[in-house]
Amino acid sequence: MKIKFLILIASILLLAFVISFPMRGLVKLANFEDSFTADEIKGFWWDARFKNSYIGSKKIGNIDFSLDPYLLLSGQLGFNLKISGPEINLHGRVGVSLRGTYSLEHLTFEFKPLKKFKSGKVITQTISSINQTLGSYFSSSSQCRNVTI
Repeated sequence: MKIKFLILIASILLLAFVISFPMRGLVKLANFEDSFTADEIKGFWWDARFKNSYIGSKKIGNIDFSLDPYLLLSGQLGFNLKISGPEINLHGRVGVSLRGTYSLEHLTFEFKPLKKFKSGKVITQTISSINQTLGSYFSSSSQCRNVTI
């Protein structure tokens, strides 16, 4: 009886630790500091906000994401993602299933390059681009399974 009680208490403490783990700690554990930085990180691993995020020296903007609990019922770990910055706006849902299927759904992307000027003239810029705008994308590790545009 004591062993079952100890296992129950240990399980509850482990669950509380996992649920309350801060995103700031997860970013430090993942060691993203060389390629990804943010001025401020708020929230937990399941609901977080990165304020003034940078990839390398390029400013991305604010990143918000939250766990979608309805996808858990279907065996998928999915997050609602929103990125808003001076040049990019993106929102949609990203996920991975227990079978190893990756998904992007309801993805809306807008890229607005900032104009740069030199001596009053617009400078031609090299910009990054995305290949396609997706309604949904499902793939496994070996092949693309379904794309809806």
